[in-house]
This record gives sequence, structure tokens and C-alpha cells, in this order.
Amino acid sequence: MTKWWLVYKREDAERNREAIRMYGEACSRRGIEPVLLLYEDLQGALPEGPLPPVCINRTREAGFAGALEEKGVRVFNGAELTRLGNDKALALSYAQKKGIPVMPFSEDPEKIPLPCVVKSLAGHGGTEVYLTMTEQDRESAETALLAKGASFIYQKPASDLGKDLRVYILGNRITAAVLRTSETDFRSNFCLGGAAQLHTLTQEEEELTLRLLEGLQADYCGIDFIYDHGHPVFNEIEDVVGARMLYRLTDRNIIAEYVDYMADMAGET
Repeated sequence: MTKWWLVYKREDAERNREAIRMYGEACSRRGIEPVLLLYEDLQGALPEGPLPPVCINRTREAGFAGALEEKGVRVFNGAELTRLGNDKALALSYAQKKGIPVMPFSEDPEKIPLPCVVKSLAGHGGTEVYLTMTEQDRESAETALLAKGASFIYQKPASDLGKDLRVYILGNRITAAVLRTSETDFRSNFCLGGAAQLHTLTQEEEELTLRLLEGLQADYCGIDFIYDHGHPVFNEIEDVVGARMLYRLTDRNIIAEYVDYMADMAGET
């Protein structure tokens, strides 16, 4: 039986036990044994001995993905996407170069007047994001992020707060979309209590998503848009994308679909 690596950070593995079980079931159906490894146990280095043909990388660590790729391992997601998914400034610049609208951002607070959003480069799930209305708010956000050792940017808020779009990508193709809204928070993340519903992409939303995907190897990720005066504006790429919304709203098993895609790409029969 072919062995693959399934790599998580310890905290994420504890929180995603059900997903790990589902990976195991889906892999078993394809004659694959997923070997669960914790990133912290690897201590940033590849272990001695033979490497697997495939690694399912759920660590958000682009360097780790790149080291495996250099050794000939097929990594899902690869280093390029992982890097974009965990550096918001890099992802925003990437979108800008493709002519995709983004809200103005900078590492210099003088260039983004109040009110502004202060967000860490590597935050996810709506964490480490602060809407600041006053200088005191902004200083408090900066202090909180610096205490965590986080690098951050300043960004102009979109006009339509509490609303965003998650487009699910599987094998570089749009596979689903969910509109998230919140009546109580400028962030609409499902894990923060936002409401979610399946969404049919408008022509504008679809065109922007496909433009972002051009030339990018996106195995399984989320592309998030916010709305400014009714129009979609690119916000971020979620590399280690969760599937709780899809399981709540549909009867699809997106993890099984992902495993089938990876097995096909790796030539597993």
C-alpha cells in the first residue's frame, strides 16, 4: 500500500480530528495509507529515510513544502500557493499585478488614513484582524499584534462590512461558493458566528476568480472576496481551507473529492 504524508501542526491536528479521520477513509478507498506527522516533531527538517511520493501539507509552511518539492515529492498545496496564502501583502500584490481590484494597503500607517483595518500577514480565520476607528484603536491593534510577534499591514476598509465571498477551488477549478454575512461583526467568518449560504457566482466574481487562477497551481484552497460599493474586491487566499461550511450546506464530501484529485494527479489507480 502506498504511503502518503499528512502533515499538521499539533494544535491544528487536535482541532481537526474529524478531518484527519476523513482523510484516512478517503485514502483507504484509493489503496493509500496516510501517515500523520506533526510539524513540530519534524523540527523544521526532513526525516532520514525514504520520502513519500505525496505530502498533504496542512501546515501553512511554504519552506517545508519547498524542501519536499526539491526532493521530488508532490506537495498539495505546493510552496507557491502556500506562500501566497500566508502572506496577505504578497497575495494582494499578486492580485494587483493581474489587474484584480484590492482595497488600498500599506505597511506605512501614514498612507492609510483612519478608519483602517490592521491585519497580520499570516492570520487566518478572521483572527488578528482589527477595524480601527481612532488613533488609540490603531495603537491597541499594533500592540496586540507586536506582542504576538506578527508582521502586519494597514488597509482601507471596504464599504460593505460584514459580507464576504469564499470561492472554493479544487484542482484549479471553481467547485463551490459560499456567501458569508454577519450582523454583529465587520468580519463575516463562519467560525466567528457569521451566517453562510451557497452562492452562484456573478459574471464579475467568476471572471476575477479565473483571472487570479491563471498560471497558479491551486490544488485545494479558498479565494476570498469582500465587497466595496457592491463590487467584489480580492481579499486573500486561504491555503489550508476548511470545509465546515460545505458540510453544513451540502451533502458533498469535499475531502474525498480532494483525495481522488490528488490520487489521479499522482497516478494512483
